Amino acid sequence: MYRASTTGPGLKGREPSGLETASTAAGMEGVLCFGGSFLIAGACLALPLYGVAVGQAVSYYRTYTADRLRLKLVVAVLLSVVSYEIYAKYLQP
Repeated sequence: MYRASTTGPGLKGREPSGLETASTAAGMEGVLCFGGSFLIAGACLALPLYGVAVGQAVSYYRTYTADRLRLKLVVAVLLSVVSYEIYAKYLQP
């Protein structure tokens, strides 16, 4: 396991936390100094767009009731893929 130096800038002799150790090992020092703001910005953009996609799917199913089952399944599969991507990126603990 990688251990960061305890004499580096900003550490001042204390033990680094697991997050600091992992981020230093991955070369992500610049990303973490923003406090995860990129993840929050991504979620703020992705979740409303997901809501639009769900709204369009519901509207489609209510409006075009006579469409073939095959086409309705394509819409359901696409919505399921988008739902899984949102869950995996932003909502999974």
